[in-house]
Amino acid sequence: MGGPSPERPLVFKFGGACFLDLSDYRTVARYIAGRLDGSRRIIAVVSAMSGTTGALQNAQRELHSEPPPELAAALMLTADTVSSVLLATALCELGVRARSVDAHEQGLHATGSPERARVVKIDPAPLWSALAGYEVVVVPGGQGVDANNRPVMLGRNSSDLSAVAAAVALGADHCEIFSDVPGVYTADPYLLPEARVLSALGYGAALRMTRAGAKVLHPLAVELAERHGLPILCRSRPPIAKRGTLISGATAPVSIIADQRTDVWAFPDVSELEHVQERLAKEEDGDQVNEAVVVDYEGTRHLAIPGGDPRGIAHRVCVAAPHRPDLRLITTVHGDHEPERHLVPESQLAEETRRRHAVHYPEVNDHRGVKPRSPMSGILTDPANAADAGGALLINGQPPVVEESEKN
Repeated sequence: MGGPSPERPLVFKFGGACFLDLSDYRTVARYIAGRLDGSRRIIAVVSAMSGTTGALQNAQRELHSEPPPELAAALMLTADTVSSVLLATALCELGVRARSVDAHEQGLHATGSPERARVVKIDPAPLWSALAGYEVVVVPGGQGVDANNRPVMLGRNSSDLSAVAAAVALGADHCEIFSDVPGVYTADPYLLPEARVLSALGYGAALRMTRAGAKVLHPLAVELAERHGLPILCRSRPPIAKRGTLISGATAPVSIIADQRTDVWAFPDVSELEHVQERLAKEEDGDQVNEAVVVDYEGTRHLAIPGGDPRGIAHRVCVAAPHRPDLRLITTVHGDHEPERHLVPESQLAEETRRRHAVHYPEVNDHRGVKPRSPMSGILTDPANAADAGGALLINGQPPVVEESEKN
């Protein structure tokens, strides 16, 4: 992938793991500034600081167990908007002409629930207008407007969708996604240290991995990128920003998806299972991106929801069936073949994942880590503690060293 022409901006997306404390906003800002040149413009889509959205939702549920959708959406909008304003502020400190935009200036029109609306139109005009006067436009991810021009959210983890939509709308050459890992792995590297980074991955394979519960990309983002032939480059967060996986074409390596969030119910009565499947189909939810799958375990049919049941729909529909929180789903994705699915006790998940992974990747890769969470995730809900943490990080901690930035 060569450098973009002057009229085609770069489009970046920085996930919540890129912002663990306030110094990270400076780190990301320096990286972005290093990617600018005289003619280039940048769209930077950002997620909320790691853990912030969940903390806000928990606070809201303390006040109301089922808050109205409009208020739930308004709270979610706040978390990503704060992150975009902080990054724009850090960019301005460096002398970069930058601004943060709101939902009305992104050009994403959506319909449906305010918490999990579905994109129906992408208008490039608002972003082009913002880029006309600024070098960097910072976009809070996962936001759009409905038919009444009211701000709405596009569901959980939908910043990927915002970034891909912006790249498609503006004719970008590709979209770069930055996260806590340098790409897509053959298995979850936090569960399986020997997992390896895939250098290339096809759209279809990425979508199958996501549908199986892998935290790769938002499936609608992958579908949109494939429809428009937009390559997606997954890479590690700044300052390293190492190139990792290029998602494009049809490459389909084997991957082992160990889903630690699976929801499972047992159905000894097959007719009851069929009835539940019919009800689930009728109660389709825009935020439930993964379809339920049926898997045999110890001679009994089980219904599994890859990635879990975020809206509680399956819990309501399956209320009469035994819930199996002790079981987890392992899916082997390989080429265009039907994925192989197996249920295992949660205590055996890592061991069974390792065994299946070794069949296809016998060499050992040395990657180990703990998924980072920001100590400042309570910045809006527990300001006293967050301020103390932030002060210690900013005053006593040394910001990361920035490597020489890429120009292409």
